[in-house]
Amino acid sequence: NYFDLIISDIMMPVMDGYEMLKELRDNNENVPVLFLTAKSTFEDKSKGFDLGIDDYIIKTAESFLTSAVFWLHHDYSLM
Repeated sequence: NYFDLIISDIMMPVMDGYEMLKELRDNNENVPVLFLTAKSTFEDKSKGFDLGIDDYIIKTAESFLTSAVFWLHHDYSLM
C-alpha cells in the first residue's frame, strides 16, 4: 500500500505520532508526514522536525486547509 501523504495527530491512544514517524523513517518510508496537533511548544515542534516531519500544523481550520492544499499539489518528482 502506498500513501501520498499522512496527516496525523501526535496524541493517539496506542502509539503517539512521534513513535509512528520514527518507525516510518527507520523503515526508509519517505512519504510526507504532517502533524496536525494542539501541541504547540517549541520543544514539540523541534522533536517532530528532528524525527523527520515534513510540516507541523497547530490545530486551526485555516492552517490545516492551507497546508493540506499545498501538500496535495506538491510535485513529488522533484524529491
